[in-house]
Amino acid sequence: MLHVFFGLFAVLGISTATLASWVAERATAGHEEYQPATRAEVSRLSAQLAALGAPADPPAPPRSPDA
Repeated sequence: MLHVFFGLFAVLGISTATLASWVAERATAGHEEYQPATRAEVSRLSAQLAALGAPADPPAPPRSPDA
């Protein structure tokens, strides 16, 4: 009898997890611009920035109005 309760508990847990996953997927559909960047994307962009090279002269610090 106890194994029946464990089985029902497992089915209830799996059903709840499936429903939660479906709701989360539906809630984020169409919002790709809000997804975090992956390590691969960050690495690719870092390589592109490195390929552009550093500026020849770093920018000068801003001057104060009374200088």
